[in-house]
Amino acid sequence: MRQMLQLKLALMTLALFIVLPNCRAQASLAGDWQGTLDANGTPMRIAWHVIQGADGVLTSTLDNTDQSILGIKAKTTEVKGSDVTVTVDDTVEANGQELNVRGIFAGKLSTDQSEVDGTWTQTEPEQPVMAVHLKHQAAAPAGPAAAAVASAPTAGQASLVGDWKGVLMDQLHLVLHVTAGKDGALAATLDSLDQNANGILVNTVTLKDGKLSLTVDTVRGTYEGTVSPDGNTIDGTWSQGQDLALKFTRAGAA
Repeated sequence: MRQMLQLKLALMTLALFIVLPNCRAQASLAGDWQGTLDANGTPMRIAWHVIQGADGVLTSTLDNTDQSILGIKAKTTEVKGSDVTVTVDDTVEANGQELNVRGIFAGKLSTDQSEVDGTWTQTEPEQPVMAVHLKHQAAAPAGPAAAAVASAPTAGQASLVGDWKGVLMDQLHLVLHVTAGKDGALAATLDSLDQNANGILVNTVTLKDGKLSLTVDTVRGTYEGTVSPDGNTIDGTWSQGQDLALKFTRAGAA
């Protein structure tokens, strides 16, 4: 009886050693990744946004920055040891038309888990296998200036989560990435595609009665907007020395 108990304890300990490294690898994937995809010798900028849920499950979206195809949803996002696998089966908007995209990204994490090298195999529309390199973007230091405003989770907050695209002054293409923490608090980063400035920290994100407020300390900018009833657009004003109209549309929304 004692031997059986010792055997069970040994098996439980072994199971912990097997599972925990995988959990740490999953946690290390969370955040924003920037990199390139080699399209037949032409490097194209891409971004990968990874979120880890309270249950540990990973979800992610992909941006083809150079072609302004944003918020491509990953069907599955998995990591086993150093192996990373992302499958995509989504409908996106490209050049004003709907396009079905299917494919698999298979890559390996570097030893320090800061980079991923692999290949993208697109089966629809069919394309040659392409090399991909991604690098994890360092998180901004914690502190009062970097902390997002925390508030109780609401249905409105949940509906705001995702990727939003907008154009400032008819020339600067922006992408707003909104996530929600375990406590429901909203957080966000901002990409300025034409300036190749990605992962800009949004220091505060507040949503009240359909009104969205953002502050971006890095550029001394603020945004005040109103979320549409269908939750697909945010119409407002960007202030950075002067007030400029800025409308965000949910990526993938018609």
